[in-house]
Amino acid sequence: MANKLNESDYDQNSLAEKFIAVKGLNSNDSLDKHSVMVNFDADNILTLIKRGLSHVKLNFPVECALDVGCGAGNMSRLLIKEKLAEYVVGVDKSQDMLKYAKAGSIDDTVHYNYVNANVATDDLLTIVGKKVPLIVQTYMLNHAETSDQLLHILFNIAKVSCGLFVGMIPNPNRDYASDAVKKLIKYGIKFTVPEEKESFEDGMSYQITFGHGTPQEVTLVDHWYSTSTYEKMFEQAGFKFLEWVPVEAIRNKDNAYLIDLIQCKSVIGYIARKM
Repeated sequence: MANKLNESDYDQNSLAEKFIAVKGLNSNDSLDKHSVMVNFDADNILTLIKRGLSHVKLNFPVECALDVGCGAGNMSRLLIKEKLAEYVVGVDKSQDMLKYAKAGSIDDTVHYNYVNANVATDDLLTIVGKKVPLIVQTYMLNHAETSDQLLHILFNIAKVSCGLFVGMIPNPNRDYASDAVKKLIKYGIKFTVPEEKESFEDGMSYQITFGHGTPQEVTLVDHWYSTSTYEKMFEQAGFKFLEWVPVEAIRNKDNAYLIDLIQCKSVIGYIARKM
């Protein structure tokens, strides 16, 4: 049974509403930064899935797919729109974010099932009811607070996986002190890492602020893990294959924000499978 999730920062501190507002999720302007970023994520997730097909043969649309840490449901809707899945189970820890996911999917229960659950504690196989051939994840693994929790989350995902697991995370090799990263401040994105840390340790918390310097400013906490730790945890969880894939600006190639985002190596994609 899923938790009530009163521990969710998104719900406790009304961060979901603030996050939606600062990223423009309710805007109809197709050129706003949020739309550019949603397209960027969507294009790269599609690229990862297509690249993964050289290793795993899937017949599309798959009967059921899983979106882990689905947030406002952007990737869930992508899978249905692109006819990659007939049905998507979207799981998220935040009840408030799921309200936006359901609204964005026009409360369509034929193609979507949004479930309030914590992948660190709730069994995904029980939630979904069967193994699925396609699992996606965007910017959720970095919420794991410890290496043990990260491993448990990956074990949980591996149990329900029988095909491809693709996703995107903050790049472990991102240099927070670089001029390239500091450039993102002009777009309202600021990273704050502990000053006393001479070197990063697995599980180290850092802050990412959106809308920096504006009344809509909102700050989230993420956790850093090295590339080698991610690789070890994937392997221990049962994923025998893991490939890191650099992200690209497939649409909006001339967008200054995306150019700077890619230059600072802020995000990286991956393809994982158990066989």
